[in-house]
Parts: sequence; C-alpha cells; structure tokens
Amino acid sequence: MVRQETTFNGPKSSQEAGIGIIHQELNLIPQLTIAENIFLGREFVNRFGKIDWKQMYAEADKLLAKLNLRFTSQKLVGDLSIGDQQMVEIAKVLSFESKVIIMDEPTDALTDTETESLFRVIRELKSQGRGIVYISHRMKEIFEICDDVTVFRDGQFIAEREVSSLDEDRLIEMMVGRKLEDQYPHLDKAPGAVRLKVDNLCGPGVDNVTFTLRQGRSSALPG
Repeated sequence: MVRQETTFNGPKSSQEAGIGIIHQELNLIPQLTIAENIFLGREFVNRFGKIDWKQMYAEADKLLAKLNLRFTSQKLVGDLSIGDQQMVEIAKVLSFESKVIIMDEPTDALTDTETESLFRVIRELKSQGRGIVYISHRMKEIFEICDDVTVFRDGQFIAEREVSSLDEDRLIEMMVGRKLEDQYPHLDKAPGAVRLKVDNLCGPGVDNVTFTLRQGRSSALPG
C-alpha cells in the first residue's frame, strides 16, 4: 500500500499499489466465462506456453468462494444477473489483492435483495481490513453501510464527518449548500384539461382498465 501522496500514471500502477475500482457501468465481457473475465490479460500459462485452464478456473472458484457465491467460474458472465455480475467485479478486484476498493454507484441497477447481498459482502470486506470508498447519492445507503462521509460540491471539498454525527437533513444541507425547509412543498394547482381518457380497456393480461390523463400530469403504469 502507498503511504504517501502519489500520482498514478494509469490503472495498472494503481492496481499494483493495492487500489481497485468497480465502475458504475460494469466492465465485463458477457461472451466470456467468469474466470476469463477475472483474469483477462493475466491468464495462467503452463510450461508449454498454453493457457492453464484448470488452474485458472480453480483460482477463480476460490475467489467466488470467498464471496460465498455458489456458481462455477466456468459459467458465462452473460448468463448472470446484474447483481451476480457485480459480485464478479468484486472478485476481479480481489484477484489483484486490493486493499482499497472504490465502488461507484454500485447499487444503481440492483434489486433490494441484490443490494442486501452486496452490503453483506462489503461488511465482510471491511472486517478483513479492506477500505471501501463508496460513491453514492442515496442517503439511506450512506447511513446504512458507511462509517465516514466526505462531501464534495461543484468539484470542491466541503467537509468530512463521521456518519454517526449526522442526520439526513444535515447531510443534505452540506451537499446543496443551504438548509432545505421543505423538500416536498404542497402546491395548490387546479387540475388541467383531460388529454386522454381510457374506459374498460381489455386485452391479453389486461382486464377493464380505466384511467384519465390530464394536462400537466404524469401517470405511472407499473407491472
């Protein structure tokens, strides 16, 4: 690990210093296996100069086991859920023996269940003495998983605090630079003219759906 101010000239030098990053957009190749993704460009080679698939899959399986993942590293990444692909990214970072792991908006595309699995892994990594830099705008996650918080605004450092010393209102105030008296003010506004009216819509999987869409309003259709 680097114990002084350092400038890195590329990803390789930061990896060699024990720093790994998991980007918001996953950096995996769906057509390759988990093991091939983890050791891409660093494949194990036998004495004949050929890829040692047996050793590579064995080492990848060890990394997956550390994360309590129950699938084989011979599986194609494209067959995994987004949450499991996130775990493969973590396994890839661990293969570099990273001591500091930067996670950029890691839950952006995860379900609640996948987020809980990620948090379990983060807690385990923290217990092993690894440092996590968790980049997020989601207040709930910051208070649930982080110990300290650093706030930047308009590219400038604002403050660093222990999470236990803050509440959500104070953190938001630090982020936006002013106190928000009312985040969701009630607005008295007359409903607009009807632009779309649907009565008893039926079809495959749809039974007697009725709704009205007014000017200036948006309607959600979940399902």
